Amino acid sequence: MTRTGSLIHPGDGDPRHGTMNGYGNLRCSCVDCRAAAAEYQRAATAAPRPPLPQSDPRHGTPSAYRWWKCRCDTCRAANAAAAAAGRPVAARPGQSLRSFYGVPAYIGGRVAWTSVPDMTRRVGTITGFDREGMYLLIKFDGEGRARRRARFHPTDRIEYLTEEPRL
Repeated sequence: MTRTGSLIHPGDGDPRHGTMNGYGNLRCSCVDCRAAAAEYQRAATAAPRPPLPQSDPRHGTPSAYRWWKCRCDTCRAANAAAAAAGRPVAARPGQSLRSFYGVPAYIGGRVAWTSVPDMTRRVGTITGFDREGMYLLIKFDGEGRARRRARFHPTDRIEYLTEEPRL
């Protein structure tokens, strides 16, 4: 169940106006509640964290660098190692599509698509991939710039005319 709207309203005499509870939990956006939320946020970001003592077991961890703002060499090295280990390797666009479907789909590659009702063959260029990376975006020859790129499944009546990427 989702709640919509404010649970308290300006001018209703509720004593929770002008509090963080009024703004956050009761979703009131009156001037007083917004001011209370802004002050709370200002105080939360302005208060510095106490320094992490060297004897603390969290010292030398990525958490000590990120959360506790420790900038000693040990904590910097721990954070850098964690960032390098968690950093994904940059894949070429369409890599997941090529490996999953086993097709030679590259940006700039030429393809031919056959329509179902009239069996006409249209030739075009792969201009990209959709957000999920599993569909082709194709601009067909003879279409102007104003037409949006068509989205196609990589194995649905698509013939790949070029095998190698054009670099």
